[in-house]
Amino acid sequence: MPRAGEASRTLRVTQQPEELDRGGICDIFELMSSNPAPQHRDEAVDGLLRSLRSLPSASDDAGRISRLRALEELKAAAAALQASETAAFVASQRAAQAAAGIKPERVGRGIAAQVGLALRVSPHRAQRYVGWSMILTRELPETFAALAGLG
Repeated sequence: MPRAGEASRTLRVTQQPEELDRGGICDIFELMSSNPAPQHRDEAVDGLLRSLRSLPSASDDAGRISRLRALEELKAAAAALQASETAAFVASQRAAQAAAGIKPERVGRGIAAQVGLALRVSPHRAQRYVGWSMILTRELPETFAALAGLG
């Protein structure tokens, strides 16, 4: 969600699949600042954010320690859900690119850039995060379950 006075940015495919094989990543995606795609908000997450923002301070130190522990568990659950959503997005985008006829060696380009925009991080950090998400959700199921609070 853009801050006040900041243009929202979205990525969109700019060429037909047969044209994508000639250029680099700049030919695949164009950073847009005008006529952005609609923002898809999750009402459950928005409600959770509103609830967290309106919590009063704990009344004593025992309450503060208890809240710190609960918030740490909340952060871990959110990180697990974020990793799971990232892995699902990557799989979906790779399938869509392959179905669009993009050459196999080019499938996957631009996905981390989209994740980076969503997470408000650099492209390099987004690439590392995408890799971590894929490993965590596919190759480390017990670690993922522990992070999610399921183990």
